[in-house]
Amino acid sequence: MAMLWSHVICTVKPTNTMIQPFDSPIIIPYFELNVGFVCNLSCKECGALVPQIGAKEFSRTDECCTWLEQYAKLLQPERAWILGGEPFMHDGLLDIAKCFRKHYPNTHIEITTNGTLLHTKNDKFFTELATSRIGLFISDHFATEEWGKRYTEQVTRLNALGVPTHAHNHTRFQVMPIFNTNARTNEFSYQGYQACFRQQCLSLTDGKMFRCSYANALWTLAQTGKSETAVKQLEGHKYLTPQATPEEVYEFLFRIPDLCKYCTFTDWVTVQQQKPLLTDLAVPQQ
Repeated sequence: MAMLWSHVICTVKPTNTMIQPFDSPIIIPYFELNVGFVCNLSCKECGALVPQIGAKEFSRTDECCTWLEQYAKLLQPERAWILGGEPFMHDGLLDIAKCFRKHYPNTHIEITTNGTLLHTKNDKFFTELATSRIGLFISDHFATEEWGKRYTEQVTRLNALGVPTHAHNHTRFQVMPIFNTNARTNEFSYQGYQACFRQQCLSLTDGKMFRCSYANALWTLAQTGKSETAVKQLEGHKYLTPQATPEEVYEFLFRIPDLCKYCTFTDWVTVQQQKPLLTDLAVPQQ
């Protein structure tokens, strides 16, 4: 029988003694697969740091499927997202979605998209998604009335094809300073949009499982060499690999990352009091 995350948190304490290997995956609330920090938009407040990272390529389809298969032996999420960047730019998105369903048969899976490229996929694509019980989380990013109309048309098409959709009007109410830089530096000092799942979110990219989307994006940015701040904030931050021992998995799930101290979402009341930051969004590429 799989072990529930809540059961682990309530009854198991990390110790210096050997933890016996578990014979089934731990059930956790959520994790996400980031297929790459490539997007057709350049929203300057992007919580995934896409404009700062400046990636040109996605992770390969076979790599993503391998990671999903490997982590399925350790963790089984109740909910999961496939995201980016913009995953609808990935040529292997359908195959990745099918791999996700194969290895996580009981997980509620959604593809997170900005909705601007739905028209590029034919009905067969979406019918196969529906057959695999894969839904869409659509975030409204439209800067023009024309694109808003196209979005409405596509949602109507998806509903007719039986694709579960979760449409979100992107009012941008969750505002946080992604980089908590001091007054002496201006390095990537800007306000972005992010959400915190209260230490219950795991984010997978490049075969590495991070404790949240922000840590994932920050690590990817640090690899570019563009940000000393990213490197500094990641000091001591650990990620999980498919080769992790049971002890390492438990420690990873229990430990609240030091990185949380840089995130204003640890003070939820303050966040709720912040006002929306209105900004111009990029017009999608034709």
